[in-house]
Amino acid sequence: MNNPIPEKMGDFFDKRADEYDEHMFRDVAGAAELYHNTALCFEKTDKPVSVLDLGCGTGLELVEIYKIAPNAQVTGIDLSKNMLNLLEKRFGGSSNKLELVNASYLDYNFGEQRFDYVVSVMSLHHFSKEQKRKLYKKILQSLKTGGKYVEGDYTAADECEEALFAAKCREDENGRQSGFYHLDMPFTANTQMQLLKQAGFSQCEISFKIKNAAVFTAISKPQ
Repeated sequence: MNNPIPEKMGDFFDKRADEYDEHMFRDVAGAAELYHNTALCFEKTDKPVSVLDLGCGTGLELVEIYKIAPNAQVTGIDLSKNMLNLLEKRFGGSSNKLELVNASYLDYNFGEQRFDYVVSVMSLHHFSKEQKRKLYKKILQSLKTGGKYVEGDYTAADECEEALFAAKCREDENGRQSGFYHLDMPFTANTQMQLLKQAGFSQCEISFKIKNAAVFTAISKPQ
């Protein structure tokens, strides 16, 4: 039997936006713990820290982050307009703290040394090693000196599983090359750490780990 044709990333999440939150907490083991532990990587503060959220979706990670940093000024980027609409409704009273961008974060210009934090949760496992290396370099440039990148995402159990995911993705050349199709390509925690270091991050750590997911942190080293 042939594998189903991958959907375009934005279309995939637009169709599932209304059920996304329920799906994450009902069907994804450890999702609540992952969101919570992602937020714990932020320093508790009332200061208006600047945050870039990549693949912000409906804002599940922001619910937790605002508990830690209630005055965070967030720029959220997502391909799904429907997801962003739900996020805006969720934080309607905090519109002065949110700037939402309907775009691909692979292509969007983040600027340089703008953010105290960059965060991404359950989003980057759709992309290849090369795509992630390029994105990590762009993230690094966007962080202030000493700024922190926090990523919570799925991980492959071992190198064999990592290779199986990669092989499945190679079956669809258009999806693999464009990066805008819904394809799952998680890496092992070890591979993930290597990619962050190759991009130039320092103090790369795994701050939380469960069976099939982890939270990674990396620091922008002094210039």
